[in-house]
Amino acid sequence: MRTLFFILAATTSFAVSAQESDDLKNCSQSLVPIEQSLNQLDEIKVNTLVSSVGGACLSSVEFSEWVNELLYAAATERPTYFIKSFSGQSPEIQKNIIKELESPIHDGIDLNKAFNAIKSSPSVSGKSEVLLAIKVAADKIGLTL
Repeated sequence: MRTLFFILAATTSFAVSAQESDDLKNCSQSLVPIEQSLNQLDEIKVNTLVSSVGGACLSSVEFSEWVNELLYAAATERPTYFIKSFSGQSPEIQKNIIKELESPIHDGIDLNKAFNAIKSSPSVSGKSEVLLAIKVAADKIGLTL
């Protein structure tokens, strides 16, 4: 009985891991074109990025770090698209984005540049939440915006 339980548990664990692996592969495939065209992001690519910040995709630390960098790049390079896309997401995805923005993954992310880009974009729903998240990130490292 113990052996059967172990085999069943190991098989179930493998199946979950394979599913998670497939989910991450699907998430990653949608972001590769975004990373390859950071200087030419259009509204569709920014929306694809922003809408990917949820569910199974964020269960991987590596994926989360990658998304974090891409979110800051999109917020800096295409702030109007970023805010518009952010405001159109579900509360769960908005919460995940705020969490990512509050915790930039490395010092190479220019918080001043991102903050100023968002600040100078037209006022739309969600703008103040994004600005606050970037301010929280800056406060964590003692940066005044």
